[in-house]
Amino acid sequence: MENKILSRKIKVCQIVSVDITLKFMLLNQLRFLLGQGYDVSAICSPGKWIADIEKEGIKVKTIRFKRKFFSPASDIIACFKLYFYFRKEKFDIVHTHTLKPEVYGQIIAKLAGVPIIINTLHGFGFGEDTSFLRKRLFILLDTIATRCSDLVFSISKEVIKIAIEEKIAPPEKLVYLGRDVDIERFNPQKFDQEFIKRKKQELHIPENKKIIGIVARLVAEKGFLELFEAMKEILKKDANVLLLVVGPKEPEKKDGITSEIISSYGLQNNIMFLGSRSDVEEIYALMDIFVLPSHREGLGASILEASAMEKPVIATNTGGIPEAVGEDTGILISLKNTGELVEAITFFLKNPLEAKRMGKNGREKIIKEFNEKLVFARFKNYYKLIIKNKSEDFEAMWKRRFDSSARESEGQDKIALGLTANSKYYYDYFLIYLRENKVFSKIKSVLDIGCGMGEFTKILVQKGFFVTAVDYSEDVVAFAQKLNNNPNAKFLTANIYDLPFNKNTYDMVICIAVFQHLKDLQKAISEIKRVLRPGGIFVIITLNPFSLDTLFQKENIIRYSPFWVKKQFEKLGFEKIKIKGVFFFQQSFNFITDIIIKFKLYKFLNILFPFFCVVSHAYYIEGIKKDEKTN
Repeated sequence: MENKILSRKIKVCQIVSVDITLKFMLLNQLRFLLGQGYDVSAICSPGKWIADIEKEGIKVKTIRFKRKFFSPASDIIACFKLYFYFRKEKFDIVHTHTLKPEVYGQIIAKLAGVPIIINTLHGFGFGEDTSFLRKRLFILLDTIATRCSDLVFSISKEVIKIAIEEKIAPPEKLVYLGRDVDIERFNPQKFDQEFIKRKKQELHIPENKKIIGIVARLVAEKGFLELFEAMKEILKKDANVLLLVVGPKEPEKKDGITSEIISSYGLQNNIMFLGSRSDVEEIYALMDIFVLPSHREGLGASILEASAMEKPVIATNTGGIPEAVGEDTGILISLKNTGELVEAITFFLKNPLEAKRMGKNGREKIIKEFNEKLVFARFKNYYKLIIKNKSEDFEAMWKRRFDSSARESEGQDKIALGLTANSKYYYDYFLIYLRENKVFSKIKSVLDIGCGMGEFTKILVQKGFFVTAVDYSEDVVAFAQKLNNNPNAKFLTANIYDLPFNKNTYDMVICIAVFQHLKDLQKAISEIKRVLRPGGIFVIITLNPFSLDTLFQKENIIRYSPFWVKKQFEKLGFEKIKIKGVFFFQQSFNFITDIIIKFKLYKFLNILFPFFCVVSHAYYIEGIKKDEKTN
């Protein structure tokens, strides 16, 4: 099968806040992934649609995401559950949607070591009327989260424009996907006048009622208050109008529409609430006009569905809505403008032929731009592309070419891979600290133990050192030699406990990301001391057992205390031993490492080390081999 990562079926997990998003917005996308041969899971809050989703062959994990913007206790619990679930299931791809899962999901997936992270931007948590501070907070959260993703889809071009303007994501990471519409399901030809008559009878709607419809969550930001106010004015002119509302109540939201709010408008006889419906296409068939006066919208899925059902649309000119409503498919109104809303509704009520013409144009637009076959073709191609790119990177190349059994633990593969991605930072600290030693200028010959693919060796050679690089696996060494064809670099297969070199051979021995995989540290240090000349420098960088990132440790590795290692150095014949922190943040948070190095903040942090060493991802130890003749 084409879609394989590391010779097994690709596991995809999509995350949303609530089950209705899976059921009514993403179900066809999940079905499509199943049809392409992916192993598909989903995460959402508990809800009544879970059973329906699972019947489709999709595994669903329920984790509650509170819809309130600020709910720290609940959010922390959700994050921990996400982390441990990602670790347990070992997903190849995590794909996030909607505000909270979008932010938390991307970050937690990165911390959990998910290889491919994809996000779909459906819009932003801010709109035109959002306060400056709240808007900046949303932008900050989105920016941090998107740093963790490999690919960011957008449902509209306007969302991409905002993301670039606000520097939420770089242009090269953003991809226009669009919104998929099932034009067979949302097809007005399926519903004749006899069906419409029966459906109205089923819902107890008088046959001659003119129906204005809205499909949206019952929150103020969807424009319900403006719509209720407009209905009051419409009913003064025409009492034979009914407002049909489809969508779930959201009482926990601050702007949730309550029964008291509805009663205050006096519309009880001219409004009908149907809640969430699985037969929404049948409800669209009853409508004469579709309305969505939303305050913010990435695109508007219900607008597209209504247009596919040949309904004339009235919507707010905000966000990505203008991409969904063309000049000849509906009417765009200003944000929170009840007067314009009344005028637009009145126009369509008085001009049914024009309304019908715009409705037909709307379906043509949907078929041309939002047909799910077109959107899924893009979706499929970008999934394949990101998988292909990941398969060509160092991690996949390592696991494809080399036998991990040649190393002491499976974890050593993964740590070495991490070093390749970030060896620049290890080298930065290595050089910064080493230059403080007076014997640095005397170093000529270097032994690099655990060289892996030779990236660190390559840097050392470029700086003028003569380097012998060793590793366990013959295949690894052979490939590293090909990548580093330089006369000043020599690659050999060797065991750290039995190095094939004479005594007093090297001016410096380095072990970067090696000690965390050694079971007999004393034996390794003794052997290294043997090949190091008197007065030579021994340097290691290894993982810190006191760092906060131990909470997220995935590999079967050993973290030795820097103080215990220092004692072994002293016991085995080294002096002038120095311990310093390697203040390092992984992958998407590398910018923090850049700041620490650029502004030399490591000097301040080292004052606190080891008392504040939890912020040190790793630690650096150097020692000088004693000249035993002079002691």
